[in-house]
Amino acid sequence: MKKEIDSFRGNVWQPMRELLSLQRGINRLFDDVPTWGRAETNFTPTTEVEETDSQWLMKLDLPGVKKDEINIEINNGALTVSGEFKEEHKETKKSRYVSERIYGNFMRSFVLPDIKPDQIDAVFENGVLTIAVPKAETAKVAQI
Repeated sequence: MKKEIDSFRGNVWQPMRELLSLQRGINRLFDDVPTWGRAETNFTPTTEVEETDSQWLMKLDLPGVKKDEINIEINNGALTVSGEFKEEHKETKKSRYVSERIYGNFMRSFVLPDIKPDQIDAVFENGVLTIAVPKAETAKVAQI
């Protein structure tokens, strides 16, 4: 009985399955093409978030970004860090040029409940942005 069902399914044209298979094949084709020259993409910086009793502490890795290219905004309890990795323009007379560096915009947002937005402190040093966000008194845990 099972053989009859399998062979019946095998003889039925399934256009959606074929279209999905074709799409996966085309995607693989473009994924396998090496990137020569400039790579431009949206980038998500790696982040470390620590919560203490009194604050949120965030560290974002932003190597190669200049301090004045970083934007930090707070809106309705959401802290957003954004900026851009800019390409360095160099003239070269070599016959080939390969670059694996990433250029483009980045953005990272964090929703932090009950914070003191007027007391946020940020330090950018050696490609690491450290942001300290103090918690409001209502957010602190009370021990009973």
